[in-house]
Amino acid sequence: MLSTGGTATLLTPGNFMAEYITMSPDKKWIMFCGNAGSSPLDIDRRHVVRVAVDKAGIEVLTPGEGNEWTPVVTGDGGYVALISATAKDLRFPQ
Repeated sequence: MLSTGGTATLLTPGNFMAEYITMSPDKKWIMFCGNAGSSPLDIDRRHVVRVAVDKAGIEVLTPGEGNEWTPVVTGDGGYVALISATAKDLRFPQ
């Protein structure tokens, strides 16, 4: 830990940006939206991502073709609220 004189740890290695950064109520996770994911097209999308505060490595919580942003963890830590949008309406076949 840096606060005790240790070495700083880069929590979010990779080629993406992080926006709308927030911490979970239990202070164990950092949540954000980022243009990260397994698809090359994710560079132009936003997905909700989390990373533990004590080790490197992100987890994309909302993969897919949509956009998700402004994540907020509920007070009990059981849910993540977010805004989501997509260019496709999947209710109607094309």
